[in-house]
Amino acid sequence: PVEADESEGIAHRLAVRRRLPLAEILQTRELAVGRAMIDIGANVGTTSIPRALLGDFHWVYAIEPDSLNYACLVRNIVGNGVRGLVLPDRVAIGDVNGEMTMRVRRSGTHHLVPQSEHVSEEERIVVPCLTLDTWVDRMGVDLSDVGFIKSDTQGWDARVLAGAARVLAARHIAWQIEFSPPMLERSGKSADDLFRLLERHFTHFIDLRSEGGSRVR
Repeated sequence: PVEADESEGIAHRLAVRRRLPLAEILQTRELAVGRAMIDIGANVGTTSIPRALLGDFHWVYAIEPDSLNYACLVRNIVGNGVRGLVLPDRVAIGDVNGEMTMRVRRSGTHHLVPQSEHVSEEERIVVPCLTLDTWVDRMGVDLSDVGFIKSDTQGWDARVLAGAARVLAARHIAWQIEFSPPMLERSGKSADDLFRLLERHFTHFIDLRSEGGSRVR
């Protein structure tokens, strides 16, 4: 459901603008090779389900912590006939194992917060949280099958990378990471924190939103 004051949330993009992230999928398709993909912050399946329907992967792990979005994700998986191809799991991915507080809105936008008092009680839920390394172990994921990871965590990006040392050591996996400096600051991290992690684990990048400069740097 769309909130009256929410014009940039996913509910508005899907219901009003009818927008799927097809351009982003096409931009990364040449690097998205492998048997499996991990979609961190899958929301209602706007990336996971098209990837499965396009045949880009044999299966997609779709990770989504918000209970309402997760229910929509499962329903969309069934409705689009991709059961067994898109595998949903309701958990947050971060730098700790335990629980985290999430701020949620009816529009479908949400984000984790480092301290629960930063969120009003009516917009606050507690969600399970695992590091990516722990999640991979618990799910029995064979990293040699994984060729691509998409991470869109509304500012939690540095924390996702901080808890993924073993996954990042798998050098064949390409990552697509969406982030904004204000959202990083809200999570208690900075763009510099994220860049230091990226420089430690990656050798090349492509700025998908840039219209100038070399494609691969």
